[in-house]
Amino acid sequence: MALTFDQLKALVAAEGLRFFIDPDACRLMLGVTGMCGKFQLVISLYEEGNFLQFRSVNYLCCPAGHRSLPEVLKAIADINYQARLVKFAWDQSDGEIVAYADAWIMDGTLTQGQLSRMISNYVPVIDMQFYRLEKTIKEGKDPGRIDPATLMARLAAESSLPPELRALVEGKKGDGGGVDTV
Repeated sequence: MALTFDQLKALVAAEGLRFFIDPDACRLMLGVTGMCGKFQLVISLYEEGNFLQFRSVNYLCCPAGHRSLPEVLKAIADINYQARLVKFAWDQSDGEIVAYADAWIMDGTLTQGQLSRMISNYVPVIDMQFYRLEKTIKEGKDPGRIDPATLMARLAAESSLPPELRALVEGKKGDGGGVDTV
């Protein structure tokens, strides 16, 4: 039982997400905002509706001759070892770094809960790993694994957080409660 493109559009719309439709393929394009940046992704349907893929667009780039490439590839390998749904890849032809998540539909269907879980896993992973990979590209040194509370504190110190998140982080500092990392 395959997923139709109309079913996919309805599932994504039910998540409250706005998207653009590719007129030439079974593909939706949307943007999301996280703590570390704004990201574009496509949700594509392949194999006659049996295969679903989330894929980043213009995520990061580290050309083949870049001085930081060995560290970037080590960081990608570490991320891929830790992450379950989301995987990262580097394209040696142009240096593009992408994040993707795949789901085979095959003899079932994609439920609203499954799509919701994919989105709620995919977006935070690409957001958190953007900070790590971008730092590795720029500095040639991998900052390593960072938990969400530490990342928010670092971003607040660097003035990179949007005002709403900055207020949340700064408001939590004085009460001893910390930032929830669940």
